[in-house]
Amino acid sequence: MIAIRARVLGRIKFYALYFRDNIKREMSGISFLGLPIIFEWYSRGIGLPEKEALHDSRAWCFYNRRQAEKGYELLRRLIVDYEFDWPEGAMVWVYETRSVPEQLYHKMDSLHKAALAREATPVIPCILLLRICTTDQEEPPGNAFSTLVVLRLKVR
Repeated sequence: MIAIRARVLGRIKFYALYFRDNIKREMSGISFLGLPIIFEWYSRGIGLPEKEALHDSRAWCFYNRRQAEKGYELLRRLIVDYEFDWPEGAMVWVYETRSVPEQLYHKMDSLHKAALAREATPVIPCILLLRICTTDQEEPPGNAFSTLVVLRLKVR
């Protein structure tokens, strides 16, 4: 699930940067020609295409449809569960919409980091002592040369 969240986060970041780039170049409109369609843009709104439109999971940057559906569900919950601020008074929809992909990115990034923290397993240091004998006998004699080896392991 970590990889799926990371891919969704990457997709959102792409669109946030794409909007920012178009604004910096003072474009009045944005062309999505040739880009994977993972959002539907409305005046003061954002949505997702129908789930059935996930027939091409590569457009969502996933290996198969099952992963694409999980990514779609993550993004759908993000859009439905959280409110985003839409700037008012913008003359062009690009300027009005540009902050929303950035807000989506920051919210998804914080959720992703929280999930990583929850899924992290604490590392417990452990020392394993081994006695290695240099004789071939099953029962080494009392004067057999032996070495004490200390291995430091990390146990999860």
